[in-house]
Amino acid sequence: MARIPAVLRRSLDGLHNPTVGGVAMLVAAVVALVWANSPWEGLYTALRDTEIGIASLHLELTVGHWAADGLLAIFFLVVGLELKEEFVNGELSDPRRARLPIIAAFCGMAVPALIYTAVSFGTPGAAAGWAIPMATDIALAVAVLAVAGGALPLALRVFLLTLAVVDDLGAIAVIAVFYTDHLELGWLGATVAVLAVYWGLQRLGVRGAWIYIPLGVLAWAFMHYSGVHATIAGVAIGLLTRLEERPGESESPLDRTLFLAQPISTGLAIPLFALFSAGVALTPEALERAVADPVAIGIVLGLVFGKFIGILGGSWLSVRLGFAKLSDELGWRDIGAAAALAGIGFTVALLIGELAYGGTERYEEVKIAVLTASAIAATVAVVLLRLQIRRRRRQAPSREEVAAAAREHDYSHAEGVFGAAGPFAGEEHGAHPAGNRPNSPPPADPALPAGPGARPAAGASGPPPGRGGPRIANAEGAAEHEGAARMSVPQTGRLDAAEREPTAHSLGDLVALATQDVSELVRGEIELAKLEIARDTRRVAIGVVLGAIAAFMGHLVLILLSMALALGIAAFGLPDWAGFLIAAGVYVLVAVVLIFVASRWLRNFDALKRTRETLGDDLAMLRRGSELSG
Repeated sequence: MARIPAVLRRSLDGLHNPTVGGVAMLVAAVVALVWANSPWEGLYTALRDTEIGIASLHLELTVGHWAADGLLAIFFLVVGLELKEEFVNGELSDPRRARLPIIAAFCGMAVPALIYTAVSFGTPGAAAGWAIPMATDIALAVAVLAVAGGALPLALRVFLLTLAVVDDLGAIAVIAVFYTDHLELGWLGATVAVLAVYWGLQRLGVRGAWIYIPLGVLAWAFMHYSGVHATIAGVAIGLLTRLEERPGESESPLDRTLFLAQPISTGLAIPLFALFSAGVALTPEALERAVADPVAIGIVLGLVFGKFIGILGGSWLSVRLGFAKLSDELGWRDIGAAAALAGIGFTVALLIGELAYGGTERYEEVKIAVLTASAIAATVAVVLLRLQIRRRRRQAPSREEVAAAAREHDYSHAEGVFGAAGPFAGEEHGAHPAGNRPNSPPPADPALPAGPGARPAAGASGPPPGRGGPRIANAEGAAEHEGAARMSVPQTGRLDAAEREPTAHSLGDLVALATQDVSELVRGEIELAKLEIARDTRRVAIGVVLGAIAAFMGHLVLILLSMALALGIAAFGLPDWAGFLIAAGVYVLVAVVLIFVASRWLRNFDALKRTRETLGDDLAMLRRGSELSG
């Protein structure tokens, strides 16, 4: 492939910023709303419903459908590329780090769907829209986080991005499985063949957009003919793109494709989709129908409350049960703000809404519900983000506190090096620093030689010894002078001779002390053993109780509630046997989770661990004492 010109590369860099993409989408949605509620509303509708394409190839679609099925395929191509990057090198490559956002994402999809189903249950046609509140708009969510929560830790953005990627993967699977009206196996096989050719060329290291772009168009067209939503072809191509660099390549095909496709998705595909999907007439009649429609109410409650409860509750429960670990940089308030952000379900929610209700009167109410829920979720998220930033700033130390801590650290360090008196103790009034230092030698007398052959200190009166200077006449004078010099030195930190001498004990006293120490050690070990036995018994009891609860639920819940749940599921159009099978699977999953928790409690059981450790230390100490005494 030819190198990208530097000017073009610099121009495309701005469109890689998620904030720019979110702002562009928001501007397009506002323009659509204003246009659809202006005197030129007829022009907007006519433009959206204009058919363009090749009728002989069954590709004559309206402008709105081209934006949803064609341009969004580029958006899903970017999603597929990002998924590949996450699975290979990102957060999803490490199961330990990926557990929390994955569990949060699945709970954030399940709870909104359940809330929607509960609110809209019994409404004709409501079953078609159960997946609408499951989706999260990654572009808008990240843009709101960048604008309102830029001062929060980077780990929050990583958590939100990983959660949104898993959410997109779930939405893709839902669209492919549940929103396929008819399936043409021949065209689906042709799609698989084209994708296999693409994968083979990627493995062989073939370069050139001239061959990959036609293959992508063919895969999109064949997927469209097969009955599966055509945007799935974009995801498949992204996942099959090679990530590894080969010799002679300055960047991998995935990085290069992502660099070229993301600006098109951010600057063209998503804004045009928002422009032709968000335009809805906000007339009093339409708003009244939306407020009274259980489907619209279920969408709003699912996105605003379901996402928040599902993500925050699923994250807390997974950490509480030991399935995942919360980052040290994050708190539960941060996770709550991210959960509120996930309620912004704009792009994919509108797409699923169109697949479920496109061409019906309810589609207008669905769009009103999605826009209203996204606006509420964004507002709540901004408030939570700003509150969290203020809270972190209040908890952060001020500049004065930081400076005081630094001075205290420096003083403590100097105290540890020079002693409690500090490095300049006794320097006042011209004293030498060593004058008051503990255990320092006595200062030399100016008139007394420090040793044989030594000269007097500088500034002493009189000539040097041997040249007529004053000398100590006898031993008594020398002793008296030495005693006076010694008395002038501070005795801080010194011990008298009597204090330095060890106290004499008889052999019987030593035996009695040793016996008393051994008795105290034994009593301490017995008390510790009692405490650990009580704790370990409690752990075993908890594990046994959880296992019993799992068995009890697996037996009774299936009998008492599975029939009602199965019949409720069957009311959505599924066969009765399928409803009973799904209900049984749900309760089996609950039982398996409880059994897993019980096994973790029992597996971590280690009887008298601390007692054994401390007893071993005591025995080692006694052995060393006996060796020294011997």
